[in-house]
Amino acid sequence: MQKNQPAPSPQTAVCPFGRTTSKVDKLIKRLQDFLGRTYRPGDARRAGMATTLGLAKGRFTVDENVPVHLRAGVFSQGHSFPCWVRFSTSSERIRSDKEKQVRGLAIKLLGVYESSGGGGRLSEDEHCTQDFTFLSQPFVPLGTLDRFAGIAPFFLRFSTWGGLLWLMMHGHFDIIRKTAGNIHHDSSPLDIAYWSCVPYQCGERHVVKCKLQPTSAFRSRLPAKLTDDYLKENLARHLAEHPASFDVFVQCYRNDASTPIEDASVEWPEDVSPFVKVATLELPVQSVNAPSRKQLAEVIAFSPGNSLMAHRPVGELNLARVQIYRELARYRHARNGKARVEPRAEDFDAAE
Repeated sequence: MQKNQPAPSPQTAVCPFGRTTSKVDKLIKRLQDFLGRTYRPGDARRAGMATTLGLAKGRFTVDENVPVHLRAGVFSQGHSFPCWVRFSTSSERIRSDKEKQVRGLAIKLLGVYESSGGGGRLSEDEHCTQDFTFLSQPFVPLGTLDRFAGIAPFFLRFSTWGGLLWLMMHGHFDIIRKTAGNIHHDSSPLDIAYWSCVPYQCGERHVVKCKLQPTSAFRSRLPAKLTDDYLKENLARHLAEHPASFDVFVQCYRNDASTPIEDASVEWPEDVSPFVKVATLELPVQSVNAPSRKQLAEVIAFSPGNSLMAHRPVGELNLARVQIYRELARYRHARNGKARVEPRAEDFDAAE
């Protein structure tokens, strides 16, 4: 194989939807108990991305010159999809924007049918969507399901300090240093890059990670005095007056040594696997502060399980996320007494 040529997909399991391991079952139960203790009925939030910074309308347009080996599912040539984009803060509770935290971005493409070249759907929870989730750092600090399950009781009971205690008890000082070096006071959720961190299929032959790189002409300024809502305000102010955009890239699996599937704490090096642009995400001028936006943000669910088989999640941690996201969304919607909503492409233009 030539250098920098993508390797064939490693042997990866297809998510056994509806079945979970005892480890994942215990983790789901802990997270549900946490939500029950933390939030009143009617006000339950997401367990990991509790703070919504804004929900924006967008358009996801695939490049015409996508390399042949990456033309799978929604990355087939010429596809363009309306989408909802949720910006968030990675936290188990509602946090002030003044806190240095990892930020999140989730995309829900609409009008994605099985005929989009995706080889069927991973689940029937949604029928015409494709979700992609991202963090503002290129790795998941814990990296494996075992570490995540181990830290959960400490983190959920004692918040960040409990997580730090667990990491120190287990000698993971490298994770503490690495994480501390990747959280910042960001000027706006529209001004920073995002990574999928965990791998996904791209058709049947390749496994990829994804990246979003901001390309907007306008950039927000970091306020001299930070406020509890400055990120929300800068996001809303930007889109009220200027469009925003991101380039969408994928990075191909090469081998288990340099681009491991089962440890998401390892950043795939660009000199081994360069990023390849495949699409553009555009957010037009709009108001993200409408009450209907805030309501919609709480009743839709972003999950790696909302996927064509062509983009199904890969690796033990990512497969566990499918189950965890699914069950926590069900719990959250039931506790709030609100039915889950699958947005439709047909209703997109009329949505405020």
